[in-house]
Amino acid sequence: MRLGVTSFAVAAAILSSASYADEAVSRTSSSAESRGVHRIMHGNLVVDGVPEIPSEIEEQIQRYPRFAQSSFVDWTGDGGALVVQRFASGRHVHYIAGPQRYSAPVTSDADPVRFAAASPAGRNMLVVRDDNGDEFYQGYIRPIGGGEERRVTRLGARNGSFVFSYDGTRLAHYSASPGSRHWRVRVVRSDTPGARLGDPGTDVRSSTVLDHQGAMRPRAWSRDNRLLLLARAHSATRNQLFVLNIKSGEMRELNPDTEAYYRGGVFTPSGRHVITVTDFDGEFRRLARISVRTGRVVILTPDLDWDVESFDVSVDGRTAVFSVNEGGSSRVYLMDLRNSAIRPGPVMPRGVISGLEFNPTGDRVGFSFEGPVNPQNMWSFDVRTLTLTRWTGAPEDVPDPDHLVAPELIEYATFDEVDGEARQIPAYIYRPRAGGRRPVILYMHGGPESQYRPEYSGRIQYWAGELGVAVIAPNVRGSSGYGRTYLSLDDGLNREDSVRDVGALLDWIAEQPDLDPDRVVIYGGSYGGYLVLASMVHFEDRLAGGVNVVGISNFVTFLENTMGYRRNLRRNEYGDERDPEMRAHLEAISPVNHADRISAPLLVIQGANDPRVPASEADQMVEAVRQGGGEAWYLLALDEGHSFRNRSNLSFRRATETLFFETVLGLRG
Repeated sequence: MRLGVTSFAVAAAILSSASYADEAVSRTSSSAESRGVHRIMHGNLVVDGVPEIPSEIEEQIQRYPRFAQSSFVDWTGDGGALVVQRFASGRHVHYIAGPQRYSAPVTSDADPVRFAAASPAGRNMLVVRDDNGDEFYQGYIRPIGGGEERRVTRLGARNGSFVFSYDGTRLAHYSASPGSRHWRVRVVRSDTPGARLGDPGTDVRSSTVLDHQGAMRPRAWSRDNRLLLLARAHSATRNQLFVLNIKSGEMRELNPDTEAYYRGGVFTPSGRHVITVTDFDGEFRRLARISVRTGRVVILTPDLDWDVESFDVSVDGRTAVFSVNEGGSSRVYLMDLRNSAIRPGPVMPRGVISGLEFNPTGDRVGFSFEGPVNPQNMWSFDVRTLTLTRWTGAPEDVPDPDHLVAPELIEYATFDEVDGEARQIPAYIYRPRAGGRRPVILYMHGGPESQYRPEYSGRIQYWAGELGVAVIAPNVRGSSGYGRTYLSLDDGLNREDSVRDVGALLDWIAEQPDLDPDRVVIYGGSYGGYLVLASMVHFEDRLAGGVNVVGISNFVTFLENTMGYRRNLRRNEYGDERDPEMRAHLEAISPVNHADRISAPLLVIQGANDPRVPASEADQMVEAVRQGGGEAWYLLALDEGHSFRNRSNLSFRRATETLFFETVLGLRG
C-alpha cells in the first residue's frame, strides 16, 4: 500500500504574477511597436509577432478526436479508489466505488490538483495545489465524501513529498522557502492525541523535525511511527538515504560513502530493513533491501539489464510488485520477499505503467496504464490469477485505430563508438499514413535526465494524423532508461555531445526515402527547449524552424535566476557558473550568445510564472533573435508556469503551433 505522494519536481521560484504581467505587457508592447511586430492580448496571453490565426485552424483542431484520460491515485480502503480525471477546467480528483462505476467528483477548485493521496484511515484525503503554476504547493486535508478542507502547510513556502503514516495520525513533508537552501522536514499531527488527521472535531499542529541545508525529502514511515526514511538529492542521478529517529532527533545515513541513486523506499514491517530502487554497484536501477542497522545492501533483482521504475510492497511485507522499463515500455513482475522468487505479472500492450499500489488487503494491485494508441486509464489485477480489470473508460471508448498512429522503435548511428562500433541512439518514429516524402517534427524530451516513452500524446497524434507529419522522438545521450553510463554522457563539458546526436539524426533522416530532409522542424520543452535552440544554432541550414517551450537560452543566467533551493541541484547537472572555466564554457554553448546564426523561424512559448526556467530566458532569446535579423514568434502566458494547464491557453497554443508548422513546412496552400 503506497502511503506517500510522488515527490514533487525539484523546482520553485517566486515571480509575482501581477507585477511581471504588467512589466511583460509594457515591455512587449513597446518592443513590438518599435519593430512593427503584430501584438495582441488574447485573454491572459501576450501574442507577439504571431500572424493572425485563420479560423479554419481552430475548427480543424476542434474536429480532431480527443479522449478522456484518468490516472489512478490511491485505494480508499472501502474497495474504491481515487482517480484524477482531466477536464476542460483542469485536473480534478474523483471517487470511484468499483470498476466502470460512476465517478463522483471530490475536488472542483479553480486551481487543478497537482497531487493527491488517501489517508490510511480511509475517510479523508490529501489534496495538493499551487497558484497559477507557481509550484508553491500547499497541502489540504479534506473528507473524501465532501466537506470542508483544512490547509496543513505554511503559505509562502513550497511544500512537497507528503507521506502518511500507516495509522493515518501523521503526515510528513518538506518545506522550502524562496531564496533559501534550507529544506525543513515537518510533521503534521492531529491536536487530539491518537486521532487521525481530518477526524471530525480535531485540528492540526505542525512542527519541524529537521532543518537541513539541501534537498531533503521524506520517503516512508516505520510502522511504529518512530523512524522516518529521508532522501537527500544532490542531482537527478545521485542522492543519499537517511533514517531519522523522530523522538531522539538522531539521523543516520544508510550505505554511506557511496555514489548511488535511490528511488522511493518503504520500511519492512519489522522496521529492520528498507526496500528501495538503486543503481548501487551496478549499471541499472534494481530493487534492493538495505539493513537499517548495518547498511548492508542486498540486490533483489541482480539479473535485470533494465531499470526498475516503480514498486510497492504489500502491507504484510510478503510480496513486492515492480515494473521494469524495457526500452521505454513497462513490464510488471511480482516477487515473494521471503525467498526473492520472481514471477511475471499480467501482460499489457506496449506502453507505460505507473502508480503501482497494493490494496489494503494485498490481493489486488492498482495502476495507471497508457500506450501510444491507448489513452491513460486506471486498471487493476488480481495478485493470484493476474486477471486484469479496467476501472475507468468504458470499453466502447477505445479510440478508432484508424485515427491513431503507433510508433516504431528504431536506432540510428551517431558520431562516437562503443567497442569499435558506432554508438546507437534509440528513437520512436510516428509515420503518417499519407504518402510521399513527409515533413518531420523532431520531438525533444526535457530533463535532461528524462526519457521519451510510448505514452499517449494527443499532440503527436494530431501532428501525424491531421497534419500528415512524421514525428521522431529520440532519446539522445543523457536520457534515463539505458544505464548509468549513457545517462552521464552529456555531463559537464560534454553538454553539446547531445546536440551532435541531433545532427546524426538529421543525417539519418536524409537517408530515408519517405522523409523530407528539407522540411524538418525541431520541438522541445525545458531542457528539450535548450536542444531546440542549440540545434537551431548548429544546424541552421538543415532546419526549417524550431519551437522552444520554456527552454534554457543561457545556462549562466538560468543558474543565477532560478530559486536558491534548486540551484545546487542544477549546478550538479550543468556545471557551476561560479567557476571561471565552467562559466566560460557555459557562456560558449548558450544559444542566446549565437542567436545571429539562427536563420530559420523560431516560435517561443513561455509561462510568466515559471519557477524552473524563468521567463527572462525566453525574453532574452526572442530579443536576441530579432536583433540578429531573425524571425521570432512569442507566446507568453501570464497565468501559467512551467507547463500550460488552462484549457483556453492550451487551445490557443495548439492553434499557434499548428499555424507555425503549416507555415514553415509549406503545408498551407
